[in-house]
Amino acid sequence: GKVLQEVEIIKAQFATDPLPGTLPNPLPITGRFFFWGRMRFAYLGAFDALSFGAEPTPDPDKPDFLSMSNLQITMSFKVHKETATDRSKVTDKAFAFKSQQMAFDLNRSGWRSQSLYEKFPLKFKTFKTVIGDANALSASGYMPVNSPLPTAELGDIWYGIEYDLNLGSAGALAGSKGLVAGILVAWKPEAEGLYLGLKLPGSTGGKKEITIQGLLKIVFKSIRFESYSDPKPGVPDNTGYLLKLKNIVLKFMVVSFPPTGKTEIILFGDPRTADEVPLRKDKLLGWYASYVNDEPDFTPTSSNPPKKT
Repeated sequence: GKVLQEVEIIKAQFATDPLPGTLPNPLPITGRFFFWGRMRFAYLGAFDALSFGAEPTPDPDKPDFLSMSNLQITMSFKVHKETATDRSKVTDKAFAFKSQQMAFDLNRSGWRSQSLYEKFPLKFKTFKTVIGDANALSASGYMPVNSPLPTAELGDIWYGIEYDLNLGSAGALAGSKGLVAGILVAWKPEAEGLYLGLKLPGSTGGKKEITIQGLLKIVFKSIRFESYSDPKPGVPDNTGYLLKLKNIVLKFMVVSFPPTGKTEIILFGDPRTADEVPLRKDKLLGWYASYVNDEPDFTPTSSNPPKKT
């Protein structure tokens, strides 16, 4: 596919659901195929959002997959008993793909050395499956994030990987509970592009805003993921990633603060190489904030001299 290049099955198992004590007519039967395997995702160039897969130059000694288990395909049907007038028959035969209960082993997985997962301190949360729910994305609370990649319209059938991004503590006055953001990398089967989403505490409905106490709103004009080249000795292709929250405004009803100027926050992943920080738990998230007052200065002219007091 456009996103998932390969699923390698390394183990399979079949089981039948237990039958009820009293057998009805017709009798529903459900069998389940369980699969263990490896998922390999496409390499998308400089902005490697999918992360799990082979390097541009494959390394046979390194894992290049996302290790998964408990992928299910169910086989169901109904068996009708033979009667004086009807022969035994099977009806309502159906197969169903069930990925909602999948589990993943990151210790057995491998990801590309210049990928988003490697360079941003993300924590794998879950594999998301949406079938037949056009409102699932807006209900999830993710705000759309622009990136160098084409943006996909997800619709009512899509898959995705959710990550947690630890933003640190809210400060001593807020207690020890940390602030955790959500990152979503999602795609529609056989479609071009990806949907990237950001979920912050208080974000709802897919809007680029956060509601505080039901009265205040923090509004973002744009949210964008970017990558940049940062060559280092021995690592000429070293890549960094930035998450930019631009033109941030605090709103109370119709009043905005600041009334003029531009506020921007940039989150950036740990720029150190894997040799410098071999353990993922030691990777850090940095941030930078700026405010620029773009209100024009008042310059008196001969036709508009300053008043004396």
